[in-house]
Amino acid sequence: SICESLLEELGVKTTAGATFGKVYCGVVGGSKRHEFAALGPSVNLAARLMLPKTNSGVILVDKNVRLLTSQIFFKPLPAVKAKGYTEPVPIFEPVMAGENEWGQTKTNIVGRETEMKEIMRVAKDMALSRIASKFLFVSAASGTGKSTLMVQSTERVRAMVKKMKKRVIVTRNISNDGDSRVPFSLFRSIFRDVLLEVRHEDENSQNSLQGSKGDSTRADSVVDFSISEQWDSLSLRSQSSKNSTMSTDVTRFRFICEELNAPPEFVEVVGKRLLGLKTGASNTGGSPPELAKIVNFMADAFVRCTKHADLVLLALDDVHWMDEMSWKVVQAIFERGQNVLSLIGSRPPSTNPLTVDKTFWSELQSTYRDDGRYMEISLQPFNEMEVQQMISFALDIGMNEIDSSFWRNVFTTSGGMPHYLSYALETIKRNNLTIKLDNGLVGLKSSEGDDSKVGFSSLV
Repeated sequence: SICESLLEELGVKTTAGATFGKVYCGVVGGSKRHEFAALGPSVNLAARLMLPKTNSGVILVDKNVRLLTSQIFFKPLPAVKAKGYTEPVPIFEPVMAGENEWGQTKTNIVGRETEMKEIMRVAKDMALSRIASKFLFVSAASGTGKSTLMVQSTERVRAMVKKMKKRVIVTRNISNDGDSRVPFSLFRSIFRDVLLEVRHEDENSQNSLQGSKGDSTRADSVVDFSISEQWDSLSLRSQSSKNSTMSTDVTRFRFICEELNAPPEFVEVVGKRLLGLKTGASNTGGSPPELAKIVNFMADAFVRCTKHADLVLLALDDVHWMDEMSWKVVQAIFERGQNVLSLIGSRPPSTNPLTVDKTFWSELQSTYRDDGRYMEISLQPFNEMEVQQMISFALDIGMNEIDSSFWRNVFTTSGGMPHYLSYALETIKRNNLTIKLDNGLVGLKSSEGDDSKVGFSSLV
């Protein structure tokens, strides 16, 4: 951030606050002593956000700044009081590049069951037969719960396919706002993941010839799985399958290069420069390979490393930040691979343009959709019933115990957005902001006349 750069480069410790609103700009003072200044509630709030008690050396913004952009994710912070504002002001901290990480699975979540079951249905059909790869695009605005859906669906697919006694490989990645400027940024991590899955041809042959003893993935041992009936029986835990018998990444990479007849410069450029492998190769002196050839090599290597699996789940979140060359590899994998399910999460392309090839994107929307190889899920905010379910789950009360004014207030203020709804309910629970009303139902305490209590409207 700006504050960190000033501290590192100049040794100057700073804080910053960003607000949006109308201000007076002009000369203030008398004829002998005056200055050009900006005055108004927004200026007062920005100054309030810079105070050490509130700000530990980062940029803090108000709700209006957050609404100006959909390109940056903001983490909610406790509301603050500021001059010129009658209610506590909700503030946010922008999440910097590199802070986005693949989340952890949760045993209990509210909503998105329909979408998760749809993803599982597609994955199940692919795991049962050798078919062309498919592309499932999840589009959602910030705060709608896209990343949670991606995490939960990925682990449910893994658990389901394993319960079916089929071979599954799951590789995943979440992009951040710096990746769009780095060629092949996605496959710096994805490629090393799939290298761990590579097997020699003799391994694959041996596995296919094994009898029932020690082989839990034979076709005649496949176990049927009912998504609707066995939904609650899945054991979810974040993990990766890494089955290679080769000793190091370098060994596996050299093996793949030899199998694909890759030229020597690939060991230097792809292995050392892109993947960071200590290949021990010296500069070949030749010209570096063309980008198109690197794309082809990475796609072919991905397919080769994972071809022994019954299902390969390539889960990629926040691809609106993914670079153009990584998109080309994803496209090549989709066009060449079998049984690869690309589960792609993104902000709406209409507001967050993708760097994907326009012709490929058009084909996905038309030809591949008609062929059943492209599907799209568009997440919407929670409805009233789901908001009530979330209140019930978060506060550990029955849905019939929630006063209608409570859940309607929550629904209206949060807009049904799961992220902001979750944060607000956590704050309500932590600050004990609920009260038993005269009708015996649970409602919200009012902030009027009690400065120690924070009204719900200031929490989101």
